[in-house]
Amino acid sequence: MNVGKRFYLKSKHIASFDACYAKLSMLGLSRESGVSVKIVQLLRPPAADQTTVDTMGEELIEWDCYEDSSEGLPAGLYRKVFLGETFSCFALVTNGTKEIIGELSLTVDIQTSQRRCTVALSYRESVTQLEPGASLRAFFAHEVTEIGQHLYACHKCHFFYHWLVCSLGYCQAGGKATCRKLYKFPVLKPLDVHTKFYDSADQVFLEAHVQNTTDDDMIMERIALEPTEGHVLIPFITNPLEDRCTNGWLIRPECMRQFLYGLKFSSGETAPKANRGLITVGKLSMVWRTSRGRRGRLQTSPLERMTTGCGDLKMTIVDAPNVVKIQEPFVITCRITNCCDRVLELLLTLENHLQSGFVWNSKSRQKLASLSPSNSVDLNFTLIPISSGLKYVSGMQFQDAATKRTYEPDEVAQVFVYT
Repeated sequence: MNVGKRFYLKSKHIASFDACYAKLSMLGLSRESGVSVKIVQLLRPPAADQTTVDTMGEELIEWDCYEDSSEGLPAGLYRKVFLGETFSCFALVTNGTKEIIGELSLTVDIQTSQRRCTVALSYRESVTQLEPGASLRAFFAHEVTEIGQHLYACHKCHFFYHWLVCSLGYCQAGGKATCRKLYKFPVLKPLDVHTKFYDSADQVFLEAHVQNTTDDDMIMERIALEPTEGHVLIPFITNPLEDRCTNGWLIRPECMRQFLYGLKFSSGETAPKANRGLITVGKLSMVWRTSRGRRGRLQTSPLERMTTGCGDLKMTIVDAPNVVKIQEPFVITCRITNCCDRVLELLLTLENHLQSGFVWNSKSRQKLASLSPSNSVDLNFTLIPISSGLKYVSGMQFQDAATKRTYEPDEVAQVFVYT
C-alpha cells in the first residue's frame, strides 16, 4: 500500500461528520502546475463502531491518506451514496511547486439535473498563502436530497505573487491561474416505499410498505406520518409482541415491513370538502441506519388519495343504540351534509321495503329546509324493530329538486335486536 503524506484531523471535525473510525476513499486527484487537489470521502469501516469521540477533547487524530483507493477498500464502495445521507468529504490542496502561492480560494458546488448549490467549507486553519509543500485542508458535508447523477465541481484559484526575477533595476510578478475539475457519483435509493389507502366513514387508513434496497441490514429508527392541516392521527394500541428492536425496526436486505396509520378529520368543516377529488393527507418521515453505521433521513412526497365519497350529499350517524328490544321504538339521529358548491333542495322519502327488521315510525315524505354548501342538518327518526338479530337501518331516499337525482344511503347503522 502506498502511503501518502500524513495529515491530521481534529476530533471535533470527525465527530461532526459521524466518522470517528472512518477510512478515506479517494474520489479524485488532479495536478496542474504542481498544485494538487485531493477530494476524499469519509466512510465508516465495515463493522460500525459506536465509540464516541467526545472524550477525546481537542487531541489530534492521525490518519493515512491512501494514494491508491483500490487498496484496503472493496471495489466501488466509495461510489455508493444513498438518498437522504449526509455525504462528508475532506478536501486537500497541496502546493507542490517551489514557489509561494497566495490569494488561494476553494469552492465546492453540487450540481444536479434540477439545481446547483455551493456547500459551506470548514477549514482546519486559516491560510492566506501556501509555502512550498504546504497544504490547505477543508471539510464539507452535503445532505443528498435528489436521486440520480450528481457532480462535484471544485474550483481553485491561486496567484504567484513571490515570483521574483533578478535583473538590473526591476521586479516582475507572475500571473493568475485557475482550474476546474468534476467528480461524478450516482445517488441510490436506500428504501422503496409504496402506500395504499383505505376509507372508513370519517376515517382513512394508510398502509405503508417499506423495502430495504441496500445490501446491508437496516434499522428504521423513526417512521412517522406527519398529517396535513385538517387531519389528526388516530392512536393505535401497540402490540407488546411486536418485533421491534431497541432503537427501531430491523429490515433485512430486499425485505419489506408494513406500517399502518389512521387519520381522521380534525373538524366537521374539513370533512365535507375532503370527500371528493384529490386530497393531501401528509408525508412519511423516516430516519434510517445501516449495519455499517451509515445514517440518513428521508421524507416522501405529499401523499395524495382520490376519493369519491357519496357525491354531493353525505350522511353520518350522530347517535344510534347498539342494542334494542323487539317491538320497542327507538330513535336514531342522522346528519346530512352538503358537499357540493350549490344549495340543495331535498325531498326525503322513507321506504319500509328497502330494509328488513325495522319499520319507520316517522313522517314518510317531507321536504327539508334548503341546505347551503358545507352546511349540515341533524334529522331524528323513530323505528320499530319487528325481527330479532343483527339488523341494518336502510330505506332513506333524498331527491334533489334541481337535478332530480336520488341519493340512497345504504346500511347507515347496524342494531342488534333481542327478544
